[in-house]
Amino acid sequence: MGNGRENKRTTLVVHAITKLDLGGAQKIVLQLLIHMKRKGYNVLLICGEGGELFETFQKNNINMHVIKELKREINPIYDLLSIIKITKLLRQLKRDNDVIVHTHTPKAGVIVRFSAYFAGMKKIYHTIHGWGFHKGQNILSRFVFVLIERLTANVTKKMIAVSDYVKDIGLKYGIGKRNKYTVIRNGIELKTKPENSKSLYNELGIPENKKIILQVSSLKPPKSPIDFLKIAKTLTKRDDLFFIIAGGGELKETMQAYIQTYNLKNVILTGWYDNISSLYGIADICTLTSISEGMPLAVLEAISFNVPLVATNIPPIKEILPHYKYLCPPHDIKCFAHNIRILLACQDFKYDKNNFDINEMLHKYHLLY
Repeated sequence: MGNGRENKRTTLVVHAITKLDLGGAQKIVLQLLIHMKRKGYNVLLICGEGGELFETFQKNNINMHVIKELKREINPIYDLLSIIKITKLLRQLKRDNDVIVHTHTPKAGVIVRFSAYFAGMKKIYHTIHGWGFHKGQNILSRFVFVLIERLTANVTKKMIAVSDYVKDIGLKYGIGKRNKYTVIRNGIELKTKPENSKSLYNELGIPENKKIILQVSSLKPPKSPIDFLKIAKTLTKRDDLFFIIAGGGELKETMQAYIQTYNLKNVILTGWYDNISSLYGIADICTLTSISEGMPLAVLEAISFNVPLVATNIPPIKEILPHYKYLCPPHDIKCFAHNIRILLACQDFKYDKNNFDINEMLHKYHLLY
């Protein structure tokens, strides 16, 4: 005999990310959660403390569960506590819901996927925005990271690569079988470039007659942001240029020291910047000096705002722009400077934007669930 009450189970989509920094993966997660809410799913975000986008998620009424022990740095005690807390939470959620667990970023991907496995979950997904290992790493560290990813792949139903390149790297290192992968490329909202704003020039202390070279990226080794400063140094004889790099990270002090050493008065480090759209509004050229990427959202944003781009010719960027003429080998400062000069002289510049519509990306994720 029943108790006379209907047992209505709902579908709950749980996304997990380590920290809500102002990065590409975080922006994609926000779009996915908003979309799933519109489609009638209940949603929950599991994340660590802090981050520039924390309030943005709150303003969009995203239900969040903060695990303070979930940190980007490896810490056996915190990591174990995170697994225990998240496993307990998922078990509680499982009682009344059909739960889909979807992780992002390497650290949250490992911690939360194993927690979901221990909680008895079957629908476990992981989006690979970029691998946690790379060629420049210590061999032992890389071996450990690869081993952990292989183990975690065993408890994952589907692994979503943001580019063919990301998928191929995973298969090369034996992380999961080919049939576990699907490729869903990042998408963007197609936007009109904002009009130049006098107030923004004044706010940043830039004369209005300057041409703006903009890079939106974290100040971390995979982005090679020092190369951006070397480009500014190479073009220092052009007094009509101003260089802005928007982002934060561990190389901030190194970059500040470089700026002081070479007296680069036409360079600004804005740190993490809330209104990125306004920066694209004053940008004449965008650059991206990365040596390692998954599928860089900064490239898609430059395409969206129709700002000419000079970037490295690493596989993920070549995958986005297969026939593009203004890509350079990593660390090739002369090539960057040369292409910037050419693009500044271009009178008519357009991209084919049709392949990057965010609605196609969201639809593919919805079909996956």
